[in-house]
Amino acid sequence: MGLCLAEVQSHSPGPNVLVAPAAALAMAAAMVGLFPQDVKLAQPYPMRDETGDCDVFCQVLSRRSFRVRFVVPEDLPALEVLEEMAWKKHMRTPREGLLKRLQASPTTNFALEVDGQVRAVLYTQRIRKPEDVYRQKLQQVFEGHVEGGPVLQLIAIHAHTEHRGLGTELRSFALHLARLDPTIESVCAVTLCHDYASSGVKNMQQYVDMHVNGKVNDRILTFHTSYGAKVLGLVPGYRPEEHRSEKR
Repeated sequence: MGLCLAEVQSHSPGPNVLVAPAAALAMAAAMVGLFPQDVKLAQPYPMRDETGDCDVFCQVLSRRSFRVRFVVPEDLPALEVLEEMAWKKHMRTPREGLLKRLQASPTTNFALEVDGQVRAVLYTQRIRKPEDVYRQKLQQVFEGHVEGGPVLQLIAIHAHTEHRGLGTELRSFALHLARLDPTIESVCAVTLCHDYASSGVKNMQQYVDMHVNGKVNDRILTFHTSYGAKVLGLVPGYRPEEHRSEKR
């Protein structure tokens, strides 16, 4: 365990001061397996103002049994394994599609390693506004990336079947980074409903409304809403593969 203090980029460094953005500091720590004991307590001081700047970033770090780094093309074999574990065949993104995500935005895709093996992955990208997702389709989602866009879009998160809890860890870390990055204003995602097909509810909108009102507890929706996400609306046509005869 250690206490880490860093002055951030907005101020002129003195002769004995290391200047680093808070998000860069957090990523560097994660790459060697050091993470905040509680990401919600890792706060810049003073809190971000309208410029996004702060004087000091203070956090208590603990060593974990995993590390997080950026995904690289050499990870593709491991990414394909995770894709196979996550989806039925007709829903999987092929290798070339995964590679295009990495090429479109090399520094917004995160791999979680345990003992040197990739055990979870989170694909994200920058977009202009949440409404951009209404023009997207998952297999071509990388076409919507906007360099420096103010909204971080979470595209997909997959964890190895033997390490399911690591998906939650990776999501928490990515949101922590987004909170520290003054160029990111909000985070959005398009998700599935896990139990809609077997629920007997007549349409998706009604099912989602029931989840929001606490009448049903959908596992995937809860993964997002339990961490503070709000449901904005349905996104028709985002996953056309979902409507094939073979259902997930």
